[in-house]
Amino acid sequence: MKHSLALAIAAAAVLAATACSSTGTSPNPVLTATPLPQHVYVANYNNMSGSKTGNLVVFTLPLSSGELPSATIAAPQSGAGAMGIAQNAGQLAVKWGGAQVISVYAKPITDTSAPLFSFSAADAAAGGAPLNLFSLAYDSSGNLYGGTQFGQIVEYAAPLSSSSAPAIHVSLPNNGSYPVVAASGTTLAVGTYSPAAIYIYSLPLSNSSTPIATIAPASATYVNVAFDSTGSLYAVNWHTGIEVYKPPFGNSSTPAFTIPEAMPGAPGTLALDSANDLFEEVGNSAASMELGEYPATLSASSVVTNSTTSGLEAPWVQIAIGD
Repeated sequence: MKHSLALAIAAAAVLAATACSSTGTSPNPVLTATPLPQHVYVANYNNMSGSKTGNLVVFTLPLSSGELPSATIAAPQSGAGAMGIAQNAGQLAVKWGGAQVISVYAKPITDTSAPLFSFSAADAAAGGAPLNLFSLAYDSSGNLYGGTQFGQIVEYAAPLSSSSAPAIHVSLPNNGSYPVVAASGTTLAVGTYSPAAIYIYSLPLSNSSTPIATIAPASATYVNVAFDSTGSLYAVNWHTGIEVYKPPFGNSSTPAFTIPEAMPGAPGTLALDSANDLFEEVGNSAASMELGEYPATLSASSVVTNSTTSGLEAPWVQIAIGD
């Protein structure tokens, strides 16, 4: 009996020691990972004059009024401005217009970041002709989608490398021009400038994929689309503002609400952060560009709280948000 009692006392002592710190007086703290800061990546494809560099600039969130870029990546050559951009958990893909290449960078991005690798934005299936990609988007599996300037979506299969080439070609209905792309889960949204429409595709794509839904209001000119973390779709319509559509999407979908444009200039490109704060860049070739933030929770009465014009040169292409 005494022997059993001694063993029980010894076991209790071991458990008590395990639960205490090296001082023997307090529990060990539970270690948690510090979340990485989020960034807004802005493509500056606009070489209409010698004063426009066509670089890519990065802002660190939270955005403050008048904030300066935290990093800048120069174009690889004259006339090769940043155009389509997309980000995922570890990488940033940039389509350099003029150079007709897609460069992939490791994050975090700094002023001295160099590509991990680059691959051609031409299409061997079309005799090596430039694809003239206007926009990019990653899906959750790392596949990369590009909208060509005139009426086509291409897919680069993961994992990307210096030898990546389009694995899938999808022709858009009505040869829609300047398509912008966004992916969420198994859904790919494609907004077209003319004729104006939002095409919803189910992923994975095939060469014969057709839209599962087409949203085409009577008055629309779509210049950008983006998803939030809940799968809601945001579309910049020059005629109405930022239209917000809730899933499931169908041919008869109408906006749940529309956010009026809160900044002067032509509406441009948008993206949402992990908290569903909405960021939009606006402007035109004759006025200053501006990046503004509409904080969550979004509604028809949302307004811009913080904005900056620093380092911005071109709207209407793409911005992306990630770590």
